[in-house]
Amino acid sequence: MTSTMKTNNPYLKLLGSLEFSEVLEAAASIFMDGFNPLAVGVLVWDPDLETISDKTFFGPKKEILAKTASNFAAALELQQSGTAERTAVIGEYPHDKKDANHAGVQKVHYIRVEQGDKLCAVIMLAGGNASVAELEEKLAQYPLFLALSNAWEVRELKRENERLRSRYDDLEDQNSNLEDQTRKLIQDLTVKDALRTSTIERDKSLFEISAAVRSSVEIQTVLQKAVNALGVRFDLNRCLILRPSPLTNELLVYEYHDGSTSSVSHMFVSEGGQEFVRAMMTKTAPCDLGDRQLAEAHGFDPEYLRTFEFLSALIVPLIMRDRTIGAIFL
Repeated sequence: MTSTMKTNNPYLKLLGSLEFSEVLEAAASIFMDGFNPLAVGVLVWDPDLETISDKTFFGPKKEILAKTASNFAAALELQQSGTAERTAVIGEYPHDKKDANHAGVQKVHYIRVEQGDKLCAVIMLAGGNASVAELEEKLAQYPLFLALSNAWEVRELKRENERLRSRYDDLEDQNSNLEDQTRKLIQDLTVKDALRTSTIERDKSLFEISAAVRSSVEIQTVLQKAVNALGVRFDLNRCLILRPSPLTNELLVYEYHDGSTSSVSHMFVSEGGQEFVRAMMTKTAPCDLGDRQLAEAHGFDPEYLRTFEFLSALIVPLIMRDRTIGAIFL
């Protein structure tokens, strides 16, 4: 009994759901049932973008009405922007009755669903036996503005929630990956007893690097002292600063290595080395190169990385003004 009443009662059909498609169909059925048009279209106005966001059509001549509605929508946007004179709330929209595309459609009416100067939709009727007075009476009988505007706002909120949820899931995945990379790096360095993480040690490292920077005005000397300080402080086997020259694009290599390893600065002039540098310059976040599969996912050649014979390694991009100018390879 209740289900039958909801189906047959136009008010319940219009206000009984917040599903956007159901409300559009309910609004269209009010005019389909009352005036027997060949087609009914509902054009939903987006007040934020100031354009028609959705067009939905019903009836056997809906393709014909869709073509007329496209022209109407363009004219409506001009009216709403103030560049064209606004039409009446209800009226007949002119179209070429001789056009074969409009065969059987003698007239097209439009109904602006608005409250004050706030427009939420336009309903269009192709053909049928409606007069302007009858359409005005029908418009006054039903809360079309309330139903359509509420359904549109709920639909937009759902879309925004889905977008935010998707963004949140992406951030969760990125955070999880970064946590795994950081945990693995810390574990490797802890096994080698190479990295002391106390506040005093970090402050001492910063002081030494700052002292190196202040001790010279030559950028080459500063970078070499900085890489030496990093290598010694963190007990690294090897530490390099790689920086393409901004003038000649020649790769500048500042290297530190302990007694157990040999220099690798010459390895960056090969084709594999140049490809490594090109991949390095595209990074904006640290990359773990110890895991070969993960390194390949970051765009680095695992076969080339194998020639360095390291167990764990990290690329830390050097970024200035949102631009990668080089990287620390340790």
